Amino acid sequence: MERIILKNKEYQNYKRIDKEQTTRLTLERFNDLLKELEVFGEVIKTPGHSVDSVSFLTKDNEALIGDLPPQSQIMADDSVSLASWALIKSRGVKKIFPSHAAIFEL
Repeated sequence: MERIILKNKEYQNYKRIDKEQTTRLTLERFNDLLKELEVFGEVIKTPGHSVDSVSFLTKDNEALIGDLPPQSQIMADDSVSLASWALIKSRGVKKIFPSHAAIFEL
């Protein structure tokens, strides 16, 4: 993706991520850090579009789902995406904020 961005003049101010300056965290440690920063919510694993997809669940029963496919676009045999949606629903989420579609309610 970065190669595409770097070719596009629209992103001339793009700055590469210096991987030497980053810190990898486990999901558990990241959620602990959110609590320390008083960000009220939790990041959970929601594979589907990719194996490393995550979603952020807020204390207000909302979810930022990133690239998780909408339920209407999931094939019946895509047990991974279906399980991610089941997990989101089991957490009481009512409002969904996808990356590439309009906000919707469950």
